[in-house]
Amino acid sequence: MKTYKEFLSESKINEESGEYKVLMTMDGRKSQGARSSKITFSSVDSEDFVTDLTFKQFKASKLPYKSQPSVEKKVVAGLASKLTSFGKKVDFNKFARSNEDFMDQIEELIKMGVKVTKSGVSV
Repeated sequence: MKTYKEFLSESKINEESGEYKVLMTMDGRKSQGARSSKITFSSVDSEDFVTDLTFKQFKASKLPYKSQPSVEKKVVAGLASKLTSFGKKVDFNKFARSNEDFMDQIEELIKMGVKVTKSGVSV
């Protein structure tokens, strides 16, 4: 099993500065047999300090992006489940099939009325 430091050392992209942005997951409490988790938009600096960002700050940041596709799918699925009407879910699925970019999918969900809180996304 990898330690946190080993994971960070393997996932760095920009070797000169060592800074990048990433989606971080934190497991929550177990409630009614299911464990919830929180996904935050974060940046990691050259000294491995993690700073939580809002989605607007995350999007505007010029740092290189590094995250696993499985985490991206969790974020999109968690936000898509918060759509209120079936018609909006169908429209989003059509959009997601034609556009696979993670940031574009998040922006489309926000346009459809999904709220992304400052503290992250609960899934």
